[in-house]
Amino acid sequence: MRILIKISILCFMLAACSSTTERSGSGKSNTLTAQEVKLSATDIKKQEKINEDIEKSLKTDTNAAEERFKSAIKSNNEDSLLKAAADLLGKNPDNIEVLSGLADYYYRKGFPDAARIFYTRILDKKPDHPDSNNNLGVLSFKEGKDAEGVVYFKKALQGSRRHVAANYNLGSYYL
Repeated sequence: MRILIKISILCFMLAACSSTTERSGSGKSNTLTAQEVKLSATDIKKQEKINEDIEKSLKTDTNAAEERFKSAIKSNNEDSLLKAAADLLGKNPDNIEVLSGLADYYYRKGFPDAARIFYTRILDKKPDHPDSNNNLGVLSFKEGKDAEGVVYFKKALQGSRRHVAANYNLGSYYL
């Protein structure tokens, strides 16, 4: 995608430069004629093929990184998890699935502060995300911040009335 943008900018710049009418010292125009600028149909087809190949490569890289991320979570391999997450977040820093996976991983590993950072980042992007709200409620309860936990559980239920865990957690608080 970045390469496509660079190519488009380059073509735009070339078109802009070719339309200038500056005069050189000899009095001749430095502009190119339409005949000199025309690309052949084969050149255009070659460029379209290159663009398609680039798009396929980016999709393949993303799919491979997603698979590495999922397998790293299953195997609890932190190094490969972080590498795959970095690849995916580098392409889309708002990838909620990856952020949620990292938050869950760190919560299970006993790092609630790291988990809280990722859950909060998800809520920055999608405030009504029920799982993140519920999980932040659980973290708040474990830290003894019951009132804060209730607020998160209620937000989770606003995002999804049928969120089983949020219903259970909120009900447990009132019992």
